Amino acid sequence: MVLGVCFDTIGVAYREFRLNRAVQALIDVMYWGAATLFVFRVLLYANDGEVRTFVFLGLIIGVLVYFWLFGKVIQRIVEGLIRVLKRIYAFLYRVVHVLVVRPLLFVYRILAYVLTAVAGFIVSAAVITAKYVVQWSRLVWRWMMKRF
Repeated sequence: MVLGVCFDTIGVAYREFRLNRAVQALIDVMYWGAATLFVFRVLLYANDGEVRTFVFLGLIIGVLVYFWLFGKVIQRIVEGLIRVLKRIYAFLYRVVHVLVVRPLLFVYRILAYVLTAVAGFIVSAAVITAKYVVQWSRLVWRWMMKRF
């Protein structure tokens, strides 16, 4: 049962998340490795690791009975769980976006506006100051040329 549920869960995840072929191959290798270790552990516990014909017969009958009785039900349950998890993720994403991202963007826009206004004021003040400095410099220069 455990191996069948894991196998169906992986199959549903492949369909729902449209995983890359390389990732699917890696997950398949990990599943079959874990399944082998699981069967070995159960055999070690149940009959001291002896592999006999009835073991293979039991595995094959167990797989067939699982897929016949529980396969579709488990797949539907896993699909429903994935849909619920996707909805929860979408909800949390929206909540974080509304409570965190939007206020930060608002603060950023206000700061950008204020800094742009301050920079514009500073540049305008510098231009006006430079204009008056140049005008006063010319007056002082002319006055100095007439005197000396």
